[in-house]
Amino acid sequence: MGKSQPTYTREFKQQAVALFETSGKSKTQIARGLGISDSALSKWCKEFGEQGEKAFPGKGHQIPIEEENKKVET
Repeated sequence: MGKSQPTYTREFKQQAVALFETSGKSKTQIARGLGISDSALSKWCKEFGEQGEKAFPGKGHQIPIEEENKKVET
């Protein structure tokens, strides 16, 4: 069995990005403090930078069109 990835809420992701942007600390320091990986925080920062408030729309890492595609497939 594989290790399942934890799921983080939209609010948690937004707060993590905001903390990085306002604290003056490195991504590594923020990530360690929050108990997440550096790569997860980097990905969230990039996604929030590209999509703003539309980032982190739902479960997992799906954007609205991906969610709609998933509904159509099932």
